[in-house]
Amino acid sequence: MKTCLYARNEQLDLVLELDEQGRQIKFAAGSLDFDRFPVDFEVQDDLAGRIFCGRNAKVERTDDNSTKYFWQDADFFVTEKWYSESDHLVRKMQITANENASKRSVALRMLLSYPQKVYSLKCWSANERFPSEIAWVGGLELFYEDVCYGTLIPAVALYDSSTNCGLTVGSRPGAFPGGRLSFTFRDYQREGVDVAFSCLLLSGTHPVECELLYAPTEGCFRSALAFWCRNFPDYFEAKAPETCQAKGPFLITNPQMEESVLEKLARKYSPLWAELHNYFGRYGEYAPESAEWTPIIKKDYPAVECEDKFSLQSVNDHIARLHRHNIQAMVYLQATGDCSIPYAEECFPDSIARNSAGNMIKTWIDCCFTSAMPGTSFHDHLVKQIHRFFAVYPELDGVFLDQLCYHAMDYAHADGKTAVNCREAARFGDSYLDTVKLISEYLHKSGKALWANGPFSLEVAREVDGMMSEGTGSIAGSYQYLTCGSKGLLIHSYASSAADVESMFRYCLICGGSWSISGDAARKVPEEYPAKVEYLFEKCGPLVDLIAGCRWVLEAAPFVLPEEYKGNLFVLPDGRLALTVVSSHDTLTRSSRGADESFKAKIKCRAAGEVKQAMVHSVDGVSACSVGHIDGGIEIEISNHRVFSVVLFDRKSV
Repeated sequence: MKTCLYARNEQLDLVLELDEQGRQIKFAAGSLDFDRFPVDFEVQDDLAGRIFCGRNAKVERTDDNSTKYFWQDADFFVTEKWYSESDHLVRKMQITANENASKRSVALRMLLSYPQKVYSLKCWSANERFPSEIAWVGGLELFYEDVCYGTLIPAVALYDSSTNCGLTVGSRPGAFPGGRLSFTFRDYQREGVDVAFSCLLLSGTHPVECELLYAPTEGCFRSALAFWCRNFPDYFEAKAPETCQAKGPFLITNPQMEESVLEKLARKYSPLWAELHNYFGRYGEYAPESAEWTPIIKKDYPAVECEDKFSLQSVNDHIARLHRHNIQAMVYLQATGDCSIPYAEECFPDSIARNSAGNMIKTWIDCCFTSAMPGTSFHDHLVKQIHRFFAVYPELDGVFLDQLCYHAMDYAHADGKTAVNCREAARFGDSYLDTVKLISEYLHKSGKALWANGPFSLEVAREVDGMMSEGTGSIAGSYQYLTCGSKGLLIHSYASSAADVESMFRYCLICGGSWSISGDAARKVPEEYPAKVEYLFEKCGPLVDLIAGCRWVLEAAPFVLPEEYKGNLFVLPDGRLALTVVSSHDTLTRSSRGADESFKAKIKCRAAGEVKQAMVHSVDGVSACSVGHIDGGIEIEISNHRVFSVVLFDRKSV
């Protein structure tokens, strides 16, 4: 007997039909058929050195509509079960080994077929290279949980704008089976996307359970992103969003920065918050028991003039100085990761993470990966440090949690679900989860904020209110997808050149981020800003402040700009819409630069019909723009634009 399952979003149906044996015979999202090529799965058994394909298995159907796959010479079997939720389908796969089976590493790969219209197909994942045409990603293997070359959301989407149909597939956040998850885009003339769970531990006492979600989407990546935000809001909404919604730049500071510097910066730029860094004596110890200690600055920055000793009092005095100038103090902390090597070797040797050759994994200056997974001595130490941290720095306004970008295979530990080449291992990134949650509980019970540098995945970013994209490279294009809800995004420039600072403002407006005036993590007096940098702060900072607290409009194709411009459409905390406009190939620092000729833009979201007026805020002032209602939205004419502009729309219902 055939089985038919359905899922639906507001616009589109997803239909799955299985034959009597449970094999897929129809899989369609609207007019896109995802069954144009043979659809299969395979299990790679590293102990046997073999790959077992579903199409070669003996198949049995069970009373609960599951399908079991058996192979004559395998000591395991696979169970597959599909079921439907309201707006998505769920596919559960379990690999069960015989009772006496040896431990080994396995991989489970499932194919998502390309639909029939391959040449017009587009694709998306939470990485700066997306959205893209499918032709440009052939052969790309995209790993979940890698900041630089992976995806920050465990999902991809395939869609066709011309038919307004698409499909997103991915893994439910928080239900990770261990190992690694990847999406491989095959050559666009061949089958499709391989979704692979690899480096999984399988034994007679430990089955492997994997789950994929399939959801119909409209023909735009925003519809796919909306699915993940709607179904898993805890991963996209801040627990303390107030700091994320407030205006003002970021400042990095240290306990010996002179108050005259803070007074000058506060008067000129009104920074919202500061990271208080380099107050400690060694990485891994942030609330020392000793009355005073030698600052880490002396070791890491030997050329910088530094006081001989810091103390708990000097840290608290600096917090008070920040408060006198209305700057919130976010004190630096780590929840795993860096630990000074001599400290780790003496006190936490069992916690040092190691690569496959047994070598420690080195990080910052004379530091190494040190795991805080429960059961290690470093975990116990950090738990005590966290309790003491909040006791000895009672006036802090929040925590800046550094280095949430660290992730690797740790061969010195075993998490009970991960194995590589039949060798048990641990996912180092998981060692963040317990201590980050403890820090979050301390902060959020009193309404204080948790900002973090570079979370590598949804799971590790779950407790974070805002996140830093360090530097002014394109990586902000990845983090924007984690901060499309109420979580904040900080684009941090070190303000060493006008090019870096202008790049920062470009990403602030496109991605919806806040800005940085840098400061100094070690010196008493930071270096003066170059004149062009101050010019950019003056011209662009107020524009970015206009979109403070913004969240994305996650409707399909909600705005249209001419090709030479980039931008985004946001909704602000007060309900107004904001369209950001950035010239793709121009710069504010070019001399004799006049305004562009006026040009038109379209707003096509549901709220467009409520717009009563629009004002263009450019680097040269504010002007009104005409609003004309067209089919499905409004059209505006933008004038006085010079590289950066923000168009604010007042709505009748707000």
